Amino acid sequence: MNDSLEELFSGYRPDLGDNAEYMKQIRKKLEAADELRTICAKRKKRSRRAVIITFLSGLLAGCAVSAMFILKPLIIPHTPYNLHATAFQVAVCNPQLTGVLIFAVALVACITITTSRATE
Repeated sequence: MNDSLEELFSGYRPDLGDNAEYMKQIRKKLEAADELRTICAKRKKRSRRAVIITFLSGLLAGCAVSAMFILKPLIIPHTPYNLHATAFQVAVCNPQLTGVLIFAVALVACITITTSRATE
């Protein structure tokens, strides 16, 4: 079997061309690969930073909201005839809920902007 492969490729003599031109092409390809490697490293670093910022802001927000609810419990208004309080009545009696809602929306917007910029 080795003899048949040797016979098959014995007549094959590829044209190698100019060595200097070949080296130029190799250098261009290596430079392009290095540039791509640095771009990927920068993106990875930016993405890692965004994840850390997002984690810390979520942790801080969770601690703040937990502390707010522990320190000041909710007031549920009493309504006549044992009807359940509406969400509006609870929000009026507990202004911290409105603050928490605004804070949550701002936090989600911040996280979305941070992660979208990290993935660019």
